[in-house]
Amino acid sequence: MSSSISNSSGFVRAFALVVVLGTALFALGSEILVRRVYLPRDHFEAYRTLLRSTRAPVVAFGDSHVANAIESSDAIANLGFAGETLPVMLTKAEVYVASGRGRRVALQLAPQQFALYRLVNTNSELAKEFFATGKPWLQFLRPHFRRYLLRMWWEAIRNPRFIVAAPQPSKRVGHKPVRFTDLSAAEQQRRAELRVQLHAPLPLSPASKRLLASAGAAIDAFRRLGIDICILRYPQSSPYRTAAAAVPAFEVMHQKIAALANSKAVTFVDLSAELPDSAFSDPDHVGASGRKLVTRLVLDRCFGLPRSVAQGLPLR
Repeated sequence: MSSSISNSSGFVRAFALVVVLGTALFALGSEILVRRVYLPRDHFEAYRTLLRSTRAPVVAFGDSHVANAIESSDAIANLGFAGETLPVMLTKAEVYVASGRGRRVALQLAPQQFALYRLVNTNSELAKEFFATGKPWLQFLRPHFRRYLLRMWWEAIRNPRFIVAAPQPSKRVGHKPVRFTDLSAAEQQRRAELRVQLHAPLPLSPASKRLLASAGAAIDAFRRLGIDICILRYPQSSPYRTAAAAVPAFEVMHQKIAALANSKAVTFVDLSAELPDSAFSDPDHVGASGRKLVTRLVLDRCFGLPRSVAQGLPLR
Protein backbone atom coordinates (compact mmCIF):
# COMPACT_ATOMS: atom_id res chain seq x y z
CA MET A 1 0.00 0.00 0.00
CA SER A 2 2.72 2.44 0.99
CA SER A 3 4.56 1.60 -2.24
CA SER A 4 1.45 2.48 -4.30
CA ILE A 5 1.04 5.77 -2.46
CA SER A 6 4.71 6.59 -3.00
CA ASN A 7 4.47 5.80 -6.73
CA SER A 8 1.32 7.91 -7.01
CA SER A 9 2.85 10.92 -5.27
CA GLY A 10 5.95 10.57 -7.42
CA PHE A 11 3.81 10.65 -10.57
CA VAL A 12 1.97 13.76 -9.31
CA ARG A 13 5.26 15.53 -8.60
CA ALA A 14 6.62 14.60 -12.03
CA PHE A 15 3.43 15.76 -13.72
CA ALA A 16 3.46 19.04 -11.80
CA LEU A 17 7.11 19.57 -12.76
CA VAL A 18 6.31 18.99 -16.44
CA VAL A 19 3.41 21.48 -16.25
CA VAL A 20 5.55 24.11 -14.54
CA LEU A 21 8.44 23.67 -16.97
CA GLY A 22 6.08 23.64 -19.96
CA THR A 23 4.38 26.82 -18.79
CA ALA A 24 7.72 28.52 -18.17
CA LEU A 25 9.03 27.52 -21.60
CA PHE A 26 5.84 28.72 -23.30
CA ALA A 27 6.03 32.06 -21.48
CA LEU A 28 9.73 32.48 -22.29
CA GLY A 29 9.25 31.47 -25.91
CA SER A 30 6.25 33.76 -26.31
CA GLU A 31 8.16 36.70 -24.87
CA ILE A 32 11.10 36.05 -27.20
CA LEU A 33 8.78 35.82 -30.20
CA VAL A 34 7.04 39.08 -29.36
CA ARG A 35 10.18 41.06 -28.52
CA ARG A 36 12.49 39.63 -31.21
CA VAL A 37 10.11 39.10 -34.11
CA TYR A 38 6.81 40.93 -33.82
CA LEU A 39 7.47 44.07 -31.79
CA PRO A 40 10.05 45.47 -34.27
CA ARG A 41 7.65 44.79 -37.16
CA ASP A 42 4.51 46.01 -35.43
CA HIS A 43 2.88 49.43 -35.94
CA PHE A 44 0.72 49.28 -32.80
CA GLU A 45 2.79 51.79 -30.81
CA ALA A 46 2.86 54.22 -33.74
CA TYR A 47 -0.89 53.86 -33.99
CA ARG A 48 -1.36 54.51 -30.26
CA THR A 49 0.73 57.66 -30.57
CA LEU A 50 -1.34 58.88 -33.51
CA LEU A 51 -4.59 58.10 -31.70
CA ARG A 52 -3.49 60.11 -28.67
CA SER A 53 -1.89 63.04 -30.44
CA THR A 54 -3.53 63.73 -33.80
CA ARG A 55 -5.38 67.00 -34.15
CA ALA A 56 -6.57 66.57 -37.72
CA PRO A 57 -9.85 68.38 -38.43
CA VAL A 58 -11.35 65.09 -39.69
CA VAL A 59 -10.76 61.62 -38.23
CA ALA A 60 -11.88 58.29 -39.70
CA PHE A 61 -12.55 55.30 -37.44
CA GLY A 62 -13.20 51.69 -38.42
CA ASP A 63 -11.58 48.38 -39.27
CA SER A 64 -9.13 47.37 -42.00
CA HIS A 65 -11.52 48.67 -44.68
CA VAL A 66 -10.80 52.14 -43.30
CA ALA A 67 -7.14 51.50 -42.52
CA ASN A 68 -6.51 50.59 -46.16
CA ALA A 69 -8.73 53.19 -47.83
CA ILE A 70 -7.76 56.57 -46.35
CA GLU A 71 -4.59 58.58 -46.93
CA SER A 72 -3.72 60.54 -43.80
CA SER A 73 -2.79 64.20 -44.28
CA ASP A 74 -3.16 67.54 -42.52
CA ALA A 75 -6.85 67.33 -43.45
CA ILE A 76 -7.73 63.84 -42.22
CA ALA A 77 -6.28 61.22 -39.85
CA ASN A 78 -6.80 57.57 -40.65
CA LEU A 79 -7.52 55.88 -37.31
CA GLY A 80 -8.79 52.64 -38.83
CA PHE A 81 -7.37 49.49 -37.27
CA ALA A 82 -7.41 45.97 -38.69
CA GLY A 83 -9.89 43.66 -36.98
CA GLU A 84 -11.54 46.53 -35.12
CA THR A 85 -14.79 45.53 -33.44
CA LEU A 86 -17.65 47.99 -33.18
CA PRO A 87 -17.44 48.40 -29.37
CA VAL A 88 -13.70 49.17 -29.56
CA MET A 89 -14.26 51.63 -32.42
CA LEU A 90 -16.98 53.46 -30.48
CA THR A 91 -14.84 53.58 -27.34
CA LYS A 92 -11.93 55.12 -29.24
CA ALA A 93 -14.20 57.63 -30.96
CA GLU A 94 -15.77 58.61 -27.62
CA VAL A 95 -12.36 59.18 -26.01
CA TYR A 96 -11.15 61.15 -29.02
CA VAL A 97 -14.26 63.35 -29.09
CA ALA A 98 -14.04 63.95 -25.33
CA SER A 99 -10.48 65.23 -25.82
CA GLY A 100 -11.81 68.13 -27.90
CA ARG A 101 -9.23 67.64 -30.66
CA GLY A 102 -11.57 67.48 -33.66
CA ARG A 103 -15.09 68.42 -34.76
CA ARG A 104 -15.66 66.02 -37.68
CA VAL A 105 -15.76 62.23 -37.28
CA ALA A 106 -16.25 59.62 -40.02
CA LEU A 107 -17.55 56.40 -38.46
CA GLN A 108 -17.66 53.13 -40.35
CA LEU A 109 -20.90 51.19 -39.95
CA ALA A 110 -21.18 48.21 -42.28
CA PRO A 111 -22.75 44.73 -42.25
CA GLN A 112 -19.48 42.86 -41.63
CA GLN A 113 -19.13 44.63 -38.27
CA PHE A 114 -22.10 42.54 -37.11
CA ALA A 115 -20.62 39.18 -38.16
CA LEU A 116 -20.68 36.33 -35.66
CA TYR A 117 -16.91 36.29 -35.02
CA ARG A 118 -16.99 39.97 -34.03
CA LEU A 119 -20.05 39.57 -31.85
CA VAL A 120 -18.47 36.67 -29.95
CA ASN A 121 -15.15 38.44 -29.29
CA THR A 122 -15.54 42.19 -28.81
CA ASN A 123 -11.83 42.71 -27.87
CA SER A 124 -12.79 44.90 -24.91
CA GLU A 125 -9.33 44.48 -23.35
CA LEU A 126 -7.79 45.89 -26.52
CA ALA A 127 -9.78 49.09 -26.11
CA LYS A 128 -8.17 49.64 -22.70
CA GLU A 129 -4.70 49.05 -24.12
CA PHE A 130 -5.11 51.77 -26.73
CA PHE A 131 -5.26 54.36 -23.95
CA ALA A 132 -3.19 52.68 -21.23
CA THR A 133 -0.27 54.78 -20.00
CA GLY A 134 2.01 51.93 -18.98
CA LYS A 135 3.12 48.60 -20.42
CA PRO A 136 3.36 45.23 -18.67
CA TRP A 137 6.89 43.95 -18.23
CA LEU A 138 5.96 40.79 -20.13
CA GLN A 139 5.01 41.98 -23.60
CA PHE A 140 3.26 38.75 -24.61
CA LEU A 141 0.61 39.40 -21.95
CA ARG A 142 -0.55 42.57 -23.70
CA PRO A 143 -3.99 42.04 -25.31
CA HIS A 144 -2.71 43.20 -28.70
CA PHE A 145 -0.11 40.42 -28.86
CA ARG A 146 -1.93 37.79 -26.81
CA ARG A 147 -4.59 37.34 -29.48
CA TYR A 148 -1.89 36.37 -32.01
CA LEU A 149 0.17 33.99 -29.85
CA LEU A 150 -0.96 30.76 -31.49
CA ARG A 151 -0.32 32.24 -34.93
CA MET A 152 3.15 33.35 -33.79
CA TRP A 153 4.03 29.89 -32.53
CA TRP A 154 2.72 28.21 -35.65
CA GLU A 155 4.79 30.52 -37.86
CA ALA A 156 7.89 29.89 -35.73
CA ILE A 157 7.42 26.12 -35.94
CA ARG A 158 6.65 26.19 -39.65
CA ASN A 159 9.49 28.56 -40.56
CA PRO A 160 12.18 28.83 -37.83
CA ARG A 161 14.27 31.15 -40.04
CA PHE A 162 11.56 33.76 -39.53
CA ILE A 163 12.78 34.15 -35.94
CA VAL A 164 16.39 34.92 -36.83
CA ALA A 165 15.65 37.08 -39.89
CA ALA A 166 16.39 40.77 -39.53
CA PRO A 167 13.20 42.48 -38.31
CA GLN A 168 11.55 44.79 -40.80
CA PRO A 169 8.77 47.31 -40.06
CA SER A 170 5.35 45.90 -40.89
CA LYS A 171 3.25 47.17 -43.76
CA ARG A 172 -0.50 47.47 -43.64
CA VAL A 173 -2.64 45.19 -45.74
CA GLY A 174 -3.02 46.59 -49.21
CA HIS A 175 0.19 48.63 -49.36
CA LYS A 176 1.73 46.11 -51.77
CA PRO A 177 1.24 46.91 -55.46
CA VAL A 178 -1.16 43.98 -55.90
CA ARG A 179 -4.38 44.19 -57.91
CA PHE A 180 -7.33 41.91 -57.28
CA THR A 181 -7.97 41.83 -61.02
CA ASP A 182 -4.60 40.13 -61.60
CA LEU A 183 -6.33 36.95 -60.45
CA SER A 184 -8.53 34.84 -62.71
CA ALA A 185 -12.27 35.50 -62.62
CA ALA A 186 -12.85 32.12 -60.95
CA GLU A 187 -10.28 32.87 -58.25
CA GLN A 188 -11.74 36.33 -57.66
CA GLN A 189 -15.15 34.75 -57.16
CA ARG A 190 -13.80 32.04 -54.86
CA ARG A 191 -12.00 34.55 -52.61
CA ALA A 192 -14.98 36.88 -52.55
CA GLU A 193 -17.32 34.08 -51.50
CA LEU A 194 -14.97 33.06 -48.69
CA ARG A 195 -14.84 36.64 -47.40
CA VAL A 196 -18.60 36.97 -47.58
CA GLN A 197 -19.06 33.75 -45.61
CA LEU A 198 -16.80 35.16 -42.88
CA HIS A 199 -18.50 38.58 -42.91
CA ALA A 200 -22.14 37.46 -43.00
CA PRO A 201 -23.94 39.55 -40.35
CA LEU A 202 -26.53 38.46 -37.80
CA PRO A 203 -28.96 41.38 -38.17
CA LEU A 204 -31.78 39.98 -36.02
CA SER A 205 -29.69 38.71 -33.09
CA PRO A 206 -29.95 40.36 -29.65
CA ALA A 207 -26.22 41.12 -29.77
CA SER A 208 -26.57 42.91 -33.12
CA LYS A 209 -29.50 44.94 -31.83
CA ARG A 210 -27.52 45.95 -28.74
CA LEU A 211 -24.56 47.00 -30.86
CA LEU A 212 -26.74 49.05 -33.18
CA ALA A 213 -28.35 50.71 -30.17
CA SER A 214 -24.93 51.50 -28.70
CA ALA A 215 -23.90 53.09 -31.99
CA GLY A 216 -27.05 55.20 -31.89
CA ALA A 217 -26.34 56.29 -28.31
CA ALA A 218 -22.77 57.26 -29.25
CA ILE A 219 -24.03 59.31 -32.19
CA ASP A 220 -26.46 61.12 -29.88
CA ALA A 221 -23.63 61.90 -27.47
CA PHE A 222 -21.40 63.18 -30.27
CA ARG A 223 -24.10 65.44 -31.64
CA ARG A 224 -24.80 66.92 -28.21
CA LEU A 225 -21.13 67.97 -28.19
CA GLY A 226 -21.50 69.62 -31.59
CA ILE A 227 -19.53 66.97 -33.49
CA ASP A 228 -20.28 66.56 -37.20
CA ILE A 229 -20.82 62.81 -37.71
CA CYS A 230 -20.77 60.88 -40.97
CA ILE A 231 -21.62 57.17 -41.26
CA LEU A 232 -19.81 55.27 -44.02
CA ARG A 233 -19.80 51.99 -45.84
CA TYR A 234 -16.47 51.58 -47.62
CA PRO A 235 -15.79 50.25 -51.16
CA GLN A 236 -16.02 46.59 -52.13
CA SER A 237 -15.14 44.80 -55.36
CA SER A 238 -17.92 43.67 -57.68
CA PRO A 239 -17.28 39.93 -56.96
CA TYR A 240 -17.67 40.68 -53.24
CA ARG A 241 -20.88 42.65 -53.82
CA THR A 242 -22.28 39.87 -56.01
CA ALA A 243 -21.54 37.23 -53.40
CA ALA A 244 -23.00 39.42 -50.63
CA ALA A 245 -26.17 40.02 -52.66
CA ALA A 246 -26.87 36.29 -52.43
CA VAL A 247 -26.96 36.55 -48.61
CA PRO A 248 -30.08 38.55 -47.60
CA ALA A 249 -28.63 39.39 -44.18
CA PHE A 250 -26.23 41.88 -45.79
CA GLU A 251 -29.03 43.99 -47.26
CA VAL A 252 -31.10 43.70 -44.07
CA MET A 253 -28.19 45.02 -42.00
CA HIS A 254 -27.41 47.72 -44.55
CA GLN A 255 -30.98 48.99 -44.36
CA LYS A 256 -30.89 48.97 -40.55
CA ILE A 257 -27.72 51.09 -40.61
CA ALA A 258 -29.19 53.50 -43.16
CA ALA A 259 -32.35 53.80 -41.05
CA LEU A 260 -30.28 54.51 -37.93
CA ALA A 261 -28.40 57.31 -39.71
CA ASN A 262 -31.68 58.76 -40.98
CA SER A 263 -33.28 58.63 -37.52
CA LYS A 264 -30.29 60.49 -36.06
CA ALA A 265 -30.25 63.02 -38.93
CA VAL A 266 -26.61 62.27 -39.77
CA THR A 267 -25.09 61.82 -43.22
CA PHE A 268 -24.86 58.24 -44.48
CA VAL A 269 -22.48 57.64 -47.39
CA ASP A 270 -22.41 54.30 -49.20
CA LEU A 271 -19.16 53.98 -51.17
CA SER A 272 -19.47 50.22 -51.74
CA ALA A 273 -19.79 50.47 -55.53
CA GLU A 274 -17.63 53.54 -56.16
CA LEU A 275 -14.33 51.96 -57.26
CA PRO A 276 -13.38 49.72 -60.20
CA ASP A 277 -12.13 46.25 -59.31
CA SER A 278 -8.62 47.22 -60.41
CA ALA A 279 -8.44 49.54 -57.37
CA PHE A 280 -8.63 46.61 -54.91
CA SER A 281 -5.87 44.44 -53.47
CA ASP A 282 -8.36 41.71 -52.46
CA PRO A 283 -12.16 41.32 -52.53
CA ASP A 284 -12.89 44.04 -49.98
CA HIS A 285 -9.74 46.09 -49.32
CA VAL A 286 -8.80 49.15 -51.34
CA GLY A 287 -5.32 49.03 -52.83
CA ALA A 288 -2.80 51.83 -53.18
CA SER A 289 -4.26 53.12 -56.46
CA GLY A 290 -7.67 53.75 -54.91
CA ARG A 291 -6.80 55.53 -51.68
CA LYS A 292 -6.59 59.05 -53.03
CA LEU A 293 -10.06 58.78 -54.58
CA VAL A 294 -11.64 57.27 -51.46
CA THR A 295 -10.09 59.97 -49.28
CA ARG A 296 -11.48 62.67 -51.54
CA LEU A 297 -14.94 61.04 -51.58
CA VAL A 298 -15.03 60.83 -47.77
CA LEU A 299 -14.06 64.48 -47.32
CA ASP A 300 -16.41 65.67 -50.04
CA ARG A 301 -19.54 63.57 -49.50
CA CYS A 302 -19.33 63.48 -45.74
CA PHE A 303 -18.33 67.05 -44.97
CA GLY A 304 -18.47 68.97 -48.24
CA LEU A 305 -14.75 69.73 -48.12
CA PRO A 306 -13.15 70.80 -51.43
CA ARG A 307 -10.75 68.83 -53.59
CA SER A 308 -7.83 70.96 -52.38
CA VAL A 309 -8.35 69.68 -48.84
CA ALA A 310 -8.33 66.07 -50.03
CA GLN A 311 -5.00 66.79 -51.72
CA GLY A 312 -3.48 67.69 -48.37
CA LEU A 313 -3.86 71.44 -48.31
CA PRO A 314 -4.80 72.80 -44.87
CA LEU A 315 -8.30 73.89 -43.94
CA ARG A 316 -8.83 77.63 -43.70
